[in-house]
Amino acid sequence: MPSFNVKYERVVRENAPQIGAIESTLRSISYVLPGRFEGSEIVSEGLFTLVNTFGAYHDAILGPIAAAQAESTPNGPPKDATSAFNRYTRGALKSSSLYARVAYTLTIVQFFEVLLEMTATRARGRRAKWRVVTVLEVIKLACRSALFSLSRRRMLLHAAVPERDYEISQLKPQSDVEANEVPRWTGRRSGKEHPSIQKILSAKTGKGDVDIDPLQILLSGKLPSIPPSDPSVAFLVSKALVEATPNASDLLKSLSNIRLFAEWVFILRPFIYIIALHKYGRKSWTPWALSLGLESASFALGALDPTKGFLGFRKDLSRLESAEYVRRLYLFGYYLLRQPFYDGFTRERLDGFITATSGKPLISIISAVLKDYQPLWEEYYFYTSGF
Repeated sequence: MPSFNVKYERVVRENAPQIGAIESTLRSISYVLPGRFEGSEIVSEGLFTLVNTFGAYHDAILGPIAAAQAESTPNGPPKDATSAFNRYTRGALKSSSLYARVAYTLTIVQFFEVLLEMTATRARGRRAKWRVVTVLEVIKLACRSALFSLSRRRMLLHAAVPERDYEISQLKPQSDVEANEVPRWTGRRSGKEHPSIQKILSAKTGKGDVDIDPLQILLSGKLPSIPPSDPSVAFLVSKALVEATPNASDLLKSLSNIRLFAEWVFILRPFIYIIALHKYGRKSWTPWALSLGLESASFALGALDPTKGFLGFRKDLSRLESAEYVRRLYLFGYYLLRQPFYDGFTRERLDGFITATSGKPLISIISAVLKDYQPLWEEYYFYTSGF
């Protein structure tokens, strides 16, 4: 008798659009709950955590199905940094069962960290809260260190598992796809799936089956002549016989020398910040300045070329590495919301903006959201941790 997991996965595969609609609705509810009633923030965060956790599980089920369905569509979306990110993370997860376990452990911890901090604060007070925060940062440090070593010192990305890069509402039920499924093969270097050569070479031309020797094609290096009246077969032949994409692990290079040092500084920075907070307190400028200095040094040593002027990136960065450094640049914005800079500069200006726009059409919606979330980033560490 099938287990509950098997039954649930079957339901997800057959009802993907409905699953996506439920996720979207629950996520929207979690966004508007803070400030609506007493304890609403913990209800909101619990709902948000639940949606993210199940969303990751659903992606593990539906991701391969979405990729297979997209592969059969000639005019798919262009490859960009996001698809490169997913190619790398999927390849990394397949490279080692230990890597996959550590990656999903880190992901689950990140999903639950704010909820655990809130729960500890409400149940046992601020001292318990900081113990929980410290333990979680130690676990995250251990996971990131393990991932860095298991990946042979490749740059850590903002997430350890693939992001959803498909439209879940447009997925077809798996039973409908299997009825017309084309046999497929997997490239050894890229890990991508392609239609079977034998399936393609048995295509009809209107005059009977095409009799083509695959060995002759590979030796000659030329694709078979496909009648112009059958463009779909030509597309499938090109997809099956040409594998131009590199190995997923080649999207990030193993780091050495100064970039290796810079990446270790980035990995250790949150833990060092927590230790400094314990020693000096949140009101002290020392933890804030120390963390900013470490993050700035890591970014400058790892990403920037001093000969290219302000924020000029190194020319030896891959596209995926450049995209990740751009994201890390945005993380500096969190320092505006961290103590003591927040109390001395940001809070007064934020309060002034909320007061000035509270009665104005449209923009008052933004100020209302800021007002609802303001107590959260003032109170909880993980709301502004950024990594």
